[in-house]
Amino acid sequence: MLVPEWKTESNRLIEEQKEVDALFEAHTETEEEMLQYVLTVSELAKNASRLYKLATSQEKRRLAHLVFSELVLVDGKVSSYKAKEEFAPLLERHSVQVGSRGRIRTDDPFVNSELLYR
Repeated sequence: MLVPEWKTESNRLIEEQKEVDALFEAHTETEEEMLQYVLTVSELAKNASRLYKLATSQEKRRLAHLVFSELVLVDGKVSSYKAKEEFAPLLERHSVQVGSRGRIRTDDPFVNSELLYR
C-alpha cells in the first residue's frame, strides 16, 4: 500500500470509528434512560393502589380510560375488562399459575406441606 492510499484508508477508518463511538454513546444513553423509565414505572406500580385510593373521581376515570379499552361495572364492581395493549402484560401476569397454588413458594418441604403435621 502506498502512502497516499494508506492515509486515505487511515482517515476513512478514523471517521468510521467516530461514527461507531457516536452510535455506542447514543445507545448507552438510551439504556440509561430506559433503566430510569423502568425504575419509575416500577415505583408507580408499587404505589398504584395507594395512589388510586387518594385520587379524585376524575383522576380515577382518566386512569381507567388510560389502562382499559373495555371496562364493565355491575353494581359498582368490575364485571369484566380488557386492558389496552400496552398494559395487558402487566394485568395478565397474575393469571399465570406458578408456585404452590396460592401459598408461599419455597423449596422448604415443611412449609405448605403435610410433612409439617406428621
